[in-house]
Amino acid sequence: MQINGTEAPEPMREAPPYGTWYWYPLPSNLDGVSCSLWKNDAFDTKRLRRGICHSTEDAARKHFEALIAPSMADAQPNSVEIDGTIPGELSSTSPDRQQQRFELVKAALTGLIAHHGAHHNQLDDSRLAIEYADRALAELERTK
Repeated sequence: MQINGTEAPEPMREAPPYGTWYWYPLPSNLDGVSCSLWKNDAFDTKRLRRGICHSTEDAARKHFEALIAPSMADAQPNSVEIDGTIPGELSSTSPDRQQQRFELVKAALTGLIAHHGAHHNQLDDSRLAIEYADRALAELERTK
């Protein structure tokens, strides 16, 4: 299909089976895409009706790129380097910067565990997220 004059993959037109992973463009994400398990809830059905659900990450990324193509045409990065650091900021590879990133990730994972762990009737994807966060936090602590 064509979006803003750019070729993009056709989105899903029918709901996938319950528990199937699917991807969709999400401009607020740094990667431009996100994914979810199909639970046939309001979020899933709204995304399907909007025509943004894809069976692959690559298709969702191409959809995202087509959506933002007009706004990117004249955009020139002037104060942010490719790795996201601002000139004059700590180097992304410096020990201080690595420690800052470690602390941010640790806080985010700890918050995820605390928030989701406080609820008793978790969906399967929330449980998986908690398990993943626990493993990632343990690995961060181990390699610190």
